[in-house]
Amino acid sequence: MNEQWTFTGPQGDACAVDLPHTWNAVDGQDGGNDYWRGTCTYEKDFAMPRFDPAAEDVYLEFAGVNASADVELNGHPVLHHDGGYSTFRGCVTGLLAQENHLVVKVDNGVNDRVYPQKADFTFYGGIYRDVELVVVNKHRFSMDHFGGPGLKVTPRVAGADGEVRVESWNNAPGALNKEGYKSVARQLAEKFGFEKVAITLRESKSAFDNDWSAMLYDVAAGEYCFSKLYHLHIIDRIGGGDSFGGGLIHALLEGRTSQQAVEFAVAASALKHSIEGDYNFATVAEVEKLAGGDGSGRVQR
Repeated sequence: MNEQWTFTGPQGDACAVDLPHTWNAVDGQDGGNDYWRGTCTYEKDFAMPRFDPAAEDVYLEFAGVNASADVELNGHPVLHHDGGYSTFRGCVTGLLAQENHLVVKVDNGVNDRVYPQKADFTFYGGIYRDVELVVVNKHRFSMDHFGGPGLKVTPRVAGADGEVRVESWNNAPGALNKEGYKSVARQLAEKFGFEKVAITLRESKSAFDNDWSAMLYDVAAGEYCFSKLYHLHIIDRIGGGDSFGGGLIHALLEGRTSQQAVEFAVAASALKHSIEGDYNFATVAEVEKLAGGDGSGRVQR
């Protein structure tokens, strides 16, 4: 999507440009802080990409627009984004026609809301990184989580031991995309030689209401064990991941099966979300009661 854009600049004159592009390529180089800052417009016509509307979605992805952007497709607003140094996306599946007209209004004017407010460099205005149309399956890791890949991988090394924690965001309709999580776990085990891989699965409904579950991959047994789902009203989520890890280690050291271990770990973590502070005061008996409960999955304390 980088070629054949029409750019309307500060003086209202239109010209053809390719991306990446900035309107401060000349006046922003002298360090005098007198370069032009304001709103300019980029426009582009493109044909509908090939995709299956029943099984796939189409996203517009911007790798970098400085500093704010308003995106319209075929006269309909898609999104507004503040932040000149981060990727952002908008789903356009329902707005596409056979022939499409895209308008991006870009503003690098002085403001009080977009970071950084001051710096020793020029706030170059423009679409200065790639723009892409991305076709994705409806069952996927989230494309809407802060412009990221929908996965967060955190490695920890303690002496000769290693741990890799994988957090994921999944916005697929209905059931979890279990095959996707199985694939991630399998690849981690193959790459790092893990005997077991645990992945916590959090779906944010709001800041205080989350769905919470997990998967444990037992390499030797070839088992992928998914826990039941808990509907959490969060008091404090700090320590939730550590409670899961601690509960999992406890259950495995006790000789519980992989399914029993992941159920115990998720229950321990679910209870921690209902406790203020970073320490989990839940007892083993309370965790076991929740893990072996009636299956409603609603945590009440």
